Amino acid sequence: MREVKISLTGNLIERELDRGFTKLGRKALEYYQRNPNLQNLNTSLFQQELEVIQSLKDKYSQALQELSVIQRKALKEALSECTDQFNRTGWGLLQIPVPENTKYAQKKIKELPLRQNILVLMVKKENRMELAHGNTVLEGGDFLICIGNEKGLADLKHLLQQREI
Repeated sequence: MREVKISLTGNLIERELDRGFTKLGRKALEYYQRNPNLQNLNTSLFQQELEVIQSLKDKYSQALQELSVIQRKALKEALSECTDQFNRTGWGLLQIPVPENTKYAQKKIKELPLRQNILVLMVKKENRMELAHGNTVLEGGDFLICIGNEKGLADLKHLLQQREI
């Protein structure tokens, strides 16, 4: 399986560039206003510089969008390859609901009697995802994103169905 590195920093870089261009434009205008001898110069020169900066920003933004499309395609291909590998080996990735009335509600993941071939990767809580760790507290309505063999996943799903007595 090929390793795919996905960069999620594009939006952050774009925001920082935007802030930088805004700050640069403000500083240039302040400098221009503070220096009366420059005020006799043609203001179109200043405008041209700002247009060049905006053009660079637009080109960068377009390049980021194109990169995003490439990254999505690469990720989709890598996930498809991973799914094929799972299917060939009998392993799988499953989202398992945590019922409201399970006896494991308000328990930590490390308190679950998990089989060896199961790994809880993430916990989906309402509209957010958290990386799972032993001290993550389960609540009814959560979903566990797990990887494991078919029997282990089925056993975990059955385990979570056990009700509070």
